[in-house]
Amino acid sequence: MANLLNLNAAGIDISSKEHVVAVPDDRDKQNVRTFKGFSRDLHKLAN
Repeated sequence: MANLLNLNAAGIDISSKEHVVAVPDDRDKQNVRTFKGFSRDLHKLAN
């Protein structure tokens, strides 16, 4: 079994049209979200 290195890390899958972000289950009701690649959407991703 792998050791957890950073409990605050998110997984991000980046493609040319969208970014899919996953956070741990206990961090948000919706722990997987999809964002478009435009600047305004990337600002939402950062928040």
